[in-house]
Amino acid sequence: MRVSLVIPAHDHQDLLNASLATIGTQRDELLEVIVVDDGSNPPLHLPDWVTPVRINRPHANRGSSAAKTLGAKYASGDWLCFAHAAIL
Repeated sequence: MRVSLVIPAHDHQDLLNASLATIGTQRDELLEVIVVDDGSNPPLHLPDWVTPVRINRPHANRGSSAAKTLGAKYASGDWLCFAHAAIL
């Protein structure tokens, strides 16, 4: 059974980096990680093992719920989980 983890994120690259470092040490082939960049300026930088989803918007982010919904559309796992970008 494969798990898809969707993480909505807006700015705060440093907190996301720390969270992804923690997830990276625990992940295996059964975990898919999807980060939805909700209009960060500048865009977030992600490791190669993360599936990036970018929401492009000129003036404002749409919020966590919209980002989670979009990320779920890209998920391919049997189970779907959501996390905050600062899950250290």
